[in-house]
Amino acid sequence: MDASLKDLFSEGAGEYLLELEEALLHLSENPDDSQEIDRVFRVMHSLKGSAAMVELDQVASFAHALESEFDFMRRGQAKVSSAVIKQTLKAHDVLKEMVHDASEVNESRLKKILEKLQKARMETMSDDSGVCIDNALARIDKLIADIVAFSDDSVDRNLFAKISQHLAWLYVFAMRNSNESIAEFVGNFDNFVRQLRLKHLPIHSDLPGLLAEVAVEIRKMFGEILRPEEQSLDPDLIMAAMQRPLELKARLDTIMAGTSNNEAALPAIDEYVVKLTLDKSGVGPFSSGEAIISLLARLGEVSAFNAEEVDADN
Repeated sequence: MDASLKDLFSEGAGEYLLELEEALLHLSENPDDSQEIDRVFRVMHSLKGSAAMVELDQVASFAHALESEFDFMRRGQAKVSSAVIKQTLKAHDVLKEMVHDASEVNESRLKKILEKLQKARMETMSDDSGVCIDNALARIDKLIADIVAFSDDSVDRNLFAKISQHLAWLYVFAMRNSNESIAEFVGNFDNFVRQLRLKHLPIHSDLPGLLAEVAVEIRKMFGEILRPEEQSLDPDLIMAAMQRPLELKARLDTIMAGTSNNEAALPAIDEYVVKLTLDKSGVGPFSSGEAIISLLARLGEVSAFNAEEVDADN
């Protein structure tokens, strides 16, 4: 890593970690303070982005995992507890070590912290599971309906990100209730959705309809969890219910294989237009436009313009 770039990152990351520590200390006294929960989430998001820009992938990945944990609390699906704070402080110490040394640590160490943090968070999650699941399923249905309305590559890729958020919650609920097969199906679907968004893969003609079918199957699965007394004992129906997820997964895999093959045929892009929205309440050198432009300039020629002015001209 370039020495000047390392210094720039270390300076900003140090401020992020200081703010994280302050937020956690506030939360230890006021665990329901939504502003401090947002603060932790924002700091992790900023650190993740900064680390990714300087190719510290392990720091970025770990910060992303912590960000995801606090997203549950930010959305009111879990609460901050003393155990959550304890594990997050441990994560803070490890991040501080990684940033200071600009090197990786043993993955098992990170995994152990994350597993304990996830366990602590899951212990605080609301018992009003039926309402939460119904809400998540309803939102997934609505988002898929929006995607079906596009039916081509003009679809807003942010819709996939929103679907993934709700799938992540359903996955955690299934794991929490020891429904490994349901969790596996939801996890596979979540990975499929993430790949569509992150790799900007082309929208297959069969995809919208298949998404709707998968949503119906997920709703059936969680109906079995919430209302087991309503399930049929007919052996044929039970066998069909077991085969259906396998069939849907095979169809998802087929589409993914096809889009992945087409990915290589996409035209090369050597010019990028990046729209940045700066958070004026952020901290560190990466919270200013000048610093970001300076960093991007290391990669090549950079032209900056005001997006609002461009929109006004069009």
